[in-house]
Amino acid sequence: MEKLVSIIVPIYCVEDSIEKCLYSLFNQTYKNIEYIFVNDASPDGSVSKLQKIAGYYPEKKHLIKIIQHERNLGLGIARQSGFYESMGDYIIHIDSDDWCELDMIEILIRTAEIKNVDIVTCNYFVNYRKYEIVKRNINFSNIDDFFKKILSDELPAIVWNKLVKRKCYQNIVFPKFNLGEDLFVTLQLIRNASSVCRVDQALIHYNQENTNSITKGDQKNLSNEIKLYCEAVKSLLISWDCFEDNKANYYTGILSRTLVMTNGYHVKDALKYIEPKAYNIFYLWKLQNRSPFKKIVYSLSFIGLDSSVVLLKKIFSKVK
Repeated sequence: MEKLVSIIVPIYCVEDSIEKCLYSLFNQTYKNIEYIFVNDASPDGSVSKLQKIAGYYPEKKHLIKIIQHERNLGLGIARQSGFYESMGDYIIHIDSDDWCELDMIEILIRTAEIKNVDIVTCNYFVNYRKYEIVKRNINFSNIDDFFKKILSDELPAIVWNKLVKRKCYQNIVFPKFNLGEDLFVTLQLIRNASSVCRVDQALIHYNQENTNSITKGDQKNLSNEIKLYCEAVKSLLISWDCFEDNKANYYTGILSRTLVMTNGYHVKDALKYIEPKAYNIFYLWKLQNRSPFKKIVYSLSFIGLDSSVVLLKKIFSKVK
């Protein structure tokens, strides 16, 4: 019998974008899927739209669960609620404003089964209003290399491009903070895994049309959020007795994520608050997934030309 895949989808204020997500999930070519939706006290019509579209697929009625939160608890806890209700041999979390290629689950699980690995990751599309780009993961040699590149932000610390065996969720702690929750969970999953592989194909669409994203907030709030999850990640590494071995990767990841979140503006001030030891241009030039041009642009932040970074990013667009 084919292995069961659990797709967990938190729902909050996605009335205008959830439809595309739902059709892409309910029309997957792989059929042995259970769908777990977690209504995180969404005040709009998101769940009504879910119920309407789910009604078009009566054959899936027994495979669809809708969990209700009485109040908004955040993405991490919503994913936790979904996981506790899941029965799948494999787990994947999908955000309700993103959408998948119709053969995504089939490709990922076939790869996992053929190669007998605990985690399968894939490339992804980034979708803006008028265009899309493909984000390709850099290569990694084994599970330890994968861990280090996730920590250093050379590979994306996201859960929605990774199909994971259920056993890797043993003793996982889901965070209550709202920025960096994917990194916190992903590191734990990798820690529990023994093998990983990559599908060199973009299979999911990351929707960047949401102008209310937390990453577009003011710098003070962003610094608070980054500091919160960095401290949580550091605590994980210390508890695993591997902080010293991963110190450079940890600081590199903090610098990289802070540069992106702040657009390279007042980075020194932000890192003075978040983690002063991460303010080192060496960590920027250590990154394998940044082009020399991008490194030069971000290097301007280290010589007081923060505003030039912002200007160049606008001119050349989407420098990460």
